[in-house]
Amino acid sequence: MAVQGTKAKRKRGRPRSTGDEDASLVSRDMVIDLAYEEGRTRSLNDISFVGLARTLGVVPGSLHYHIGTKDDLTSAILNRFYKGVLRRIGEAGTEGDWREQITRLAWILMRCEQAHRGATEHIQTQPKYRLFQKVAPGQTDYGAAFLDHVFRLFRDAGFDARQTALFYHALAMHCLPAGARGARELSAGKGP
Repeated sequence: MAVQGTKAKRKRGRPRSTGDEDASLVSRDMVIDLAYEEGRTRSLNDISFVGLARTLGVVPGSLHYHIGTKDDLTSAILNRFYKGVLRRIGEAGTEGDWREQITRLAWILMRCEQAHRGATEHIQTQPKYRLFQKVAPGQTDYGAAFLDHVFRLFRDAGFDARQTALFYHALAMHCLPAGARGARELSAGKGP
């Protein structure tokens, strides 16, 4: 008969965690979803693996297992951002002449930038992953797909390569500050 009330002797120190137990609790998409949502109101530089792990209730190592580095996380957030921009462009349709289509593109881009402070600030201030993303083989780089869509709009309107580059640059330089201003207002609780 076992004696009740006896406890197994506990070893000294903090119990070790390898992170392997946590890897099955989260997925790559879960981590990117959480980071993307946090980026709506925070700078991407302020999003950390430690903070995400704390929110998900796992150790940071398990997130590195699914994502890789901070650069990989940043690129994944921006890829998700451009995927959303392209989805909204697709939903808006292709009606109208080239001016109406480019105007609609500008409004969609500006609204998307206003809704995601982290992506907007990163695109505006950081050289890495502004447009082209780090993706695994077989995955879509939605930043490149966005740029391809925009260039196709200008080409179909009759613009040559130089004009396309100039007009896209002007469009981006117009939308980014407006998007950044709107994103700051949203994160400060002054939304539209």
